[in-house]
Amino acid sequence: MTTTVNIQRTNWIELSKRFVRDIPEDEAYDKRLAEELEIISEQNFTKHFIRVLDVLELTRDIPHITRGSAGSSLVCYLLGITDVDPVKERIPLARFLNPFRDDLPDVDIDFPYYYHKEVMERIYKKWPGKSARLSNYVRFRERTAQKESLKRITGHKGKIPGSQDIAKLVPKHQQEEWRKLTAKLIGKKRCISKHPGGIVVFDRAPPASLIRQDNQILLDKHECEDLAFLKIDVLSNRGLAQLIDISGRHPMDYPDEDEATAELLSRGDTLGVCQGESPVMRRTLRALRVKNKRDLTIATALIRPAAMTGRTKGVFFRDLMSNDAPYGELKYENGLIFDEDAINLIMEELGCDAYTADMYRRGFIKGNEELCLDFLQRIGSSPRKELIMELFGNMGGFGLCKAHAINLANLIWGLAYEKVHNPQAFWLSTLENNNSMYRPWVHMEQAKAAGWRIEGNKRPWRVDGNTLRNADWQVPIFDSHADQMRKRGFWTHDEFMPGCYSTELGRTITFSGLVAAHRMYCRGWVRGKKDYITFCTLGTDRREFHELIFPCGVPLSRFDMVEGVGEIDIRDNNRTIRVTKWSCKRL
Repeated sequence: MTTTVNIQRTNWIELSKRFVRDIPEDEAYDKRLAEELEIISEQNFTKHFIRVLDVLELTRDIPHITRGSAGSSLVCYLLGITDVDPVKERIPLARFLNPFRDDLPDVDIDFPYYYHKEVMERIYKKWPGKSARLSNYVRFRERTAQKESLKRITGHKGKIPGSQDIAKLVPKHQQEEWRKLTAKLIGKKRCISKHPGGIVVFDRAPPASLIRQDNQILLDKHECEDLAFLKIDVLSNRGLAQLIDISGRHPMDYPDEDEATAELLSRGDTLGVCQGESPVMRRTLRALRVKNKRDLTIATALIRPAAMTGRTKGVFFRDLMSNDAPYGELKYENGLIFDEDAINLIMEELGCDAYTADMYRRGFIKGNEELCLDFLQRIGSSPRKELIMELFGNMGGFGLCKAHAINLANLIWGLAYEKVHNPQAFWLSTLENNNSMYRPWVHMEQAKAAGWRIEGNKRPWRVDGNTLRNADWQVPIFDSHADQMRKRGFWTHDEFMPGCYSTELGRTITFSGLVAAHRMYCRGWVRGKKDYITFCTLGTDRREFHELIFPCGVPLSRFDMVEGVGEIDIRDNNRTIRVTKWSCKRL
């Protein structure tokens, strides 16, 4: 016991010397800090926290935000690693630190993307020969395995279009051999690439045989975890770069309430907002009628939820507006929004602590049959058993922790605030930093609406009053809209593309517009063939966009414009057009 107390005291002294925030005089903070220090001591994690601080010390002049579950830790908050107060936000520690797990806590640090290389170089310089970037093992998936099998069996060369059915390229007498080889390749290692930002710092230099050029080590993250190496994720973030370039302000520096920002978000007017502009995010914002950061935090979680079936999502949208509980404490019948909701539900049903509950949650996500069966035995004949199993059955893949959702919401909120209060600077930074899912003309037209005149074609932009130029390109003044669109993907003329319109008669709409973005999804199999549905955002004016739904697969990547007829459907504050007749064309 004395040894344990001494270790905890040593850890407390070593960590507290580097606290950048004062501990509030509140019993809840004292209890939480004692709980965390005990686990950190038992798991020998102090060194890991110190190493993360050392990296941040190297980058004091570079803004950062922390993603992932590190925001669940009070120690991380006091050290300045994160900006989320887990006691105030009522976030349990179990998602980040758990005495029942033997893996190291995961700390992911986001820097503006254009500083990523510099951060890496500073780390290599600080720990020469002892720091290295992790590898990724890229494995064959179904389509890449099909391509590789085709190449090996038939000697096929050249690119294969994404819409091409590879099976049709295989001669009949080689079909069986091709199918067997494809099945054999799926899941096998295809090649080695660099991890986006995983860094390992060693106490002693690793064997030279493990190190490739550019400080890359021939170990992936799973092997590093098995060997108990300290891994830190140094990641790139375009949204943070976009915000810093606009105002120099950190995402935490914005007010929690702002009427104009809330109104913009509730309209889904988030084009240009990095990580907040996708069609599904815009629909979610409109459905929730976002009023503040609390609502925005839930919206970000709904895009990558722990468990949300189609049925529960509909119930959630209907019931959330009248629910005054803090986020993370919604009735779980509405759907599990955060990982912490699943933890709380398991605690409630089994009467266990948060750490045990988190192990069951992880068991469901990873498909651990032993833990799932044990949970079923312990839950017995609970009247909510069927609902719980339905919710947990949809947890596989990816769950979102509350701390990550809060950090992401802070960033989106800051960008939305700047868009409504400082639109010209917002769009300059957007054109300078964003890589969008939307076609180039979309952001260009929005920038024009904010007051910019475009006389260039790419970043870096040269600002001349209200005009954006490049040194190496000027406007081809005799080119039409269509000519410029074909050459550059956008046009510099003041007017919108000729020939675009929408006309409504009751619920019927006739339209002709430009494809802004699109996605094709497979709904399953019908009579041995894949059944597709296509979603498209269509622009008919600089400020007018329509969300189209096609009842089948439409290869819109080949086309610029769509004209047709559809039926207007309005629900959850969203308006969509179910297309009944259409034709596509290139400019």
